[in-house]
Amino acid sequence: MKKQHTIKGQRLSYIDKGKGDVLLFGHSYLFDQNMWQPQIDALSKHYRCIVPDLWGHGESEASPCCMTSIYDNSEYMIELMDHLNIDHFSLVGLSVGGMWGATLAANHPSRINALVLMGTYLGDEPENSQGLYFGLLDQIDDEQSISKAMAQTITPFFFAPQSIEQGLPCVEAFNQRLQSFTKEQLPELTNIGRLIFSRANALQQLQKITAPVLILTGEEDLPRPVSESQTMLNYLKRGKLDIIPKAGHISALEQPDFINNKLKNFFARVL
Repeated sequence: MKKQHTIKGQRLSYIDKGKGDVLLFGHSYLFDQNMWQPQIDALSKHYRCIVPDLWGHGESEASPCCMTSIYDNSEYMIELMDHLNIDHFSLVGLSVGGMWGATLAANHPSRINALVLMGTYLGDEPENSQGLYFGLLDQIDDEQSISKAMAQTITPFFFAPQSIEQGLPCVEAFNQRLQSFTKEQLPELTNIGRLIFSRANALQQLQKITAPVLILTGEEDLPRPVSESQTMLNYLKRGKLDIIPKAGHISALEQPDFINNKLKNFFARVL
C-alpha cells in the first residue's frame, strides 16, 4: 500500500489504496499522509486514493534541489501520476496541498475531473502573518528543535479553540509530532515553510481551472479565514464554497464525518 517513486533524484513516499476513479490528496504543512486517514478509510471503498507525503514530511526525502517555489510541486505530482499511468483524476488539497493542487488544475485542466480546496489561499501571504511565521521559522533554525512551548505556540494556528479545549486526540498527536522532529529534519521543514509563506500571488491562475471546484473552509481557520476563500471563489468559473462548523485549519481531522460527507456528495455529483 505504501510505495515510493523517485522524482528528480529524490524519493517520494505515497499511499495507493482502493479502486475506481482516482483521487489525489495533498496534505498540510507539518503533517503527512496520515492526516487524510479518515478520508482514506471512507473513500477508498469507492475510489482509488493516491496520498503522497510532501517533500521533507513523513517518509519522503527532501525536496529536489531544483525546487524554488511551492507551486513546483504540481509538476512533480504530474510526474507521479504519469508514472502510475493515470491520465485523469480529481484532487483534494488542504493548505499547501491546495496551493500546488490548484496550480496543477490550472496548468493541466484536461487532466482534472474535479477539485476540492480546503483551508488554502492562492494569494499573497498577508504581511503581518508572514512576518510572524518567518520569525517562528528563524527561531526553530536557531534552536534546532521545536520545544514544548514552541509547539503550544504553533498548535492554535492549526486547530479551532474548542478542539484544543476538548483535547481531541489529533491535537495532542500534533503537539507530540512537532516535538519529535529531529535537528536533521528541521532545515528542510523550515525551507518548505519559507517557500509556502513567500509564495507568489497566483489568484489569476484560478481563472484557468475548468473543473468543478468545491472550497471547504473551517469557520475558525486562523491562518486561512473564510474571507480568503470568498476571494478565491470570485476567480473560479465553477466554484462553490461551504463553511465547516467548529473547525480550524485541519478540518479533515477535526470534523472528519462532515468532510467525508461533503466529499462523497461532491464526487457522486460531478464524477
